[in-house]
Amino acid sequence: MSSFKDDELTDAETLLATIKHIEVTTQQLAALKDEDGFMVLSVELLKEAASLVALVAGVLPPGSKKWSRDQAIIGGNFVRLFKLLSAHLDQVCQKRQETVAIISRLMFECVVDIKFLIKNASPELFTSYIKYSLRHERKLRDVILENIKDRGGSKLHIEKRMLTSIERAAKRSGMQIDDISPSHPRNWGDKNISERTKDVGLEVTYLGLYGGGSRSIHGGWMDLLHHHLEYEESGFAPNFTWGRPRPQQLLPISQLILETTREFLMYIGVSASDPIIHRIDDVFGNIRITDEAHEAFLSSGTVPSL
Repeated sequence: MSSFKDDELTDAETLLATIKHIEVTTQQLAALKDEDGFMVLSVELLKEAASLVALVAGVLPPGSKKWSRDQAIIGGNFVRLFKLLSAHLDQVCQKRQETVAIISRLMFECVVDIKFLIKNASPELFTSYIKYSLRHERKLRDVILENIKDRGGSKLHIEKRMLTSIERAAKRSGMQIDDISPSHPRNWGDKNISERTKDVGLEVTYLGLYGGGSRSIHGGWMDLLHHHLEYEESGFAPNFTWGRPRPQQLLPISQLILETTREFLMYIGVSASDPIIHRIDDVFGNIRITDEAHEAFLSSGTVPSL
């Protein structure tokens, strides 16, 4: 990725000044007497973090003001992360714990992928990412062509549109669809999500905080038991009540996101002394002490001085 130019830093600093900064003090935390107070503060901190992600996701290389394909893989993941954050905040404010858990798990995987791409950046890795993503298109293309062949060469209108869309996606990816294997690579970067998580040092975090989110995504029994069913001695009844989101569904993921955003800025050449880095570090620290205060609150019912 290319570095910032001085004028781009100035533009970023101007935008940075428009992002509302949330001050967090030990006195403020000590005054919080219930979980609602922590939720309000956690939401405001997550909003600030999301705004910083949006700012960083808008960074474009000097000169062309466009990403190359390989730059776009990381940049596009940051845009995706911001959109997930926006959806996460929406569901938090609507007090829907179940969908918050699902989006939290998606954000965690996005963070892992960005970290993995930055740590192991190479033309081969980026090409692997693209080829893995295009496997579905190759399979779909082959099925469409087989159906056309069985029909004696007649193409349906929807098939024409789908074939055009597949070819367009391959071209924009710098690939020929015939060069894509429908089965290889098995995983991009030769690692599945669990292995990528371990590679970037987040396997303990995954097991402790986000592994359970997978069952929310796929609808396993534990998800049904915890969120969608009421247990009674005589059997089970439907549960249509939404669970209330908790601060622990906001604060740890916020820290991971800001940590990853900082890594990205350092990767593209932003100085550690830059105001953008300082702001990220400040918000990270505010989220960390809020998280610590909340954990202390859960343990004792009071918030000790930090």
